[in-house]
Amino acid sequence: MQEILKQANEILGGPLLIVLLVGTGLFLTIRLRFVQFRYLLYAARIAIGRADREEDPHDYGEEFFSKEKKDAPEKEGDISYWQALTVALSATIGTGNIVGVAAAILTGGPGALFWMWVTALVGMATKYSEALLAVKYREKTELGYAGGPMYYIEKGLKKPWLGKIFAFLTLVAALGIGNMFQINAAAGALSTHSIGISPFATSLGVALIAGLVILGGIQRIGKAASFLVPFMAGFYFFGACYILIRNIKIIPLVFAEIFHYAFEPLPAISGTIAGLLLTTIRSGVSRGLFSNEAGLGSAPIAAAAAKTDYPVKQGLVSMLGPFIDTLIICTLTGLTILTGLYASGDEVIRILGSTAKLGHLSGSMITAASSKVHGVSGGEFWNAFFTHFGKDAIQLQNGLTAAVFQHNMGIWGHRLVSLGLFFFAVSTIIGWYYYSDRALVYLGFKKWIPSYQLVYVLMIILGGMANIQLIWDFSAVANVLMAFPNLIALLWLSRRIRVETKSFFHKHPHRYDN
Repeated sequence: MQEILKQANEILGGPLLIVLLVGTGLFLTIRLRFVQFRYLLYAARIAIGRADREEDPHDYGEEFFSKEKKDAPEKEGDISYWQALTVALSATIGTGNIVGVAAAILTGGPGALFWMWVTALVGMATKYSEALLAVKYREKTELGYAGGPMYYIEKGLKKPWLGKIFAFLTLVAALGIGNMFQINAAAGALSTHSIGISPFATSLGVALIAGLVILGGIQRIGKAASFLVPFMAGFYFFGACYILIRNIKIIPLVFAEIFHYAFEPLPAISGTIAGLLLTTIRSGVSRGLFSNEAGLGSAPIAAAAAKTDYPVKQGLVSMLGPFIDTLIICTLTGLTILTGLYASGDEVIRILGSTAKLGHLSGSMITAASSKVHGVSGGEFWNAFFTHFGKDAIQLQNGLTAAVFQHNMGIWGHRLVSLGLFFFAVSTIIGWYYYSDRALVYLGFKKWIPSYQLVYVLMIILGGMANIQLIWDFSAVANVLMAFPNLIALLWLSRRIRVETKSFFHKHPHRYDN
């Protein structure tokens, strides 16, 4: 089973996905006249409620600059712009921001971070388009507003069968990428010597927290996300900034390496130049997709619940997702790794076959059978970069970020990353539950929601103790399969997106250009 999943991931996540993902984002960027760059500040003002106060001052009276808008016309939707953004961010800011970035760098070298940036920049136009269509084609049900790719695939493409396939894939991905992978990474982090909580205890705790939140529906999910996302992002942000300040002298060198190795493979890697460059690009693009989910089609499901008077407004708010998730948080993770232990060139090795040569250990050979390998079930080597931190241990990607933080901040640095993984996992699990809930509504299985809630919570407990490699392969396949129908729909409906965008900014002055 695992071998089949690996082969499927190799085929589906190869050059075709890279071209379709980046190509769609680039196409939408050009067709929408670089909307993500021109209206970035306006998008931020909408998200915090400032834009509405500026556009409709008569609704505020003397309290123009107050936080609450008075006597404002009621907008259709279930949650605010900010809550819709944080629900989407709660699902995207997950363990991929820590584990995924480390994996991208270890697999593709420093240049992978550059391709994560490219994915995020063009992905902002993709996220904008997804959210716009989600609001435009959403429906009001007895369980609240429902929308997303399955709705605009059915109504826009006139392909209800493809919408059903997407909804089914959402259910599958929710259990893998949105649930089991997240709790597995968090449980593994908290079970280390610095904290020492058993995986079962962590899984049970997360299951209880998630269960209490998801039972409250989108209103409670929105409130939880609007609190949790700023807290956990800020928590991690300040820790990463501390490390960067400590290593500020080598940051220019790190940026030079990122841009250099984005187009030239690391000399330590064997193989053809074209093949190695593709590995770097693919690593950055695929991990970027896993991190910010632009093109995946998940985030617009949350966007469809937003209270808004124009689809364009929610599109602008949603495009902030890749900016916050990848260009800020993932970049911080990548820079802390590249300015930390990774920067010591003699500590970075490549597994060639079953052995690897460690230069700083007098040329000794470390084999998979004799070495101590942390973070991988069964002690197997992965075909990736590894970093050596001790005399007899090879540190894998799961613990690389934590090791960097510990190197700079002591044991509390390791604990900070472990707790960060915990909070990221909780938020992602909650956000992805909502996506799967809306998928069930679309498929007509409303009566199954209570039973699915129980299954979803039980999978949290199981995921904390399952094999991480199988979960990763399972998640990667579901991730890619969701992207294909969604990206095809975005390309097909791009003219409608352009017309909607042009109409909105024709009615509203271009004073909002950055």
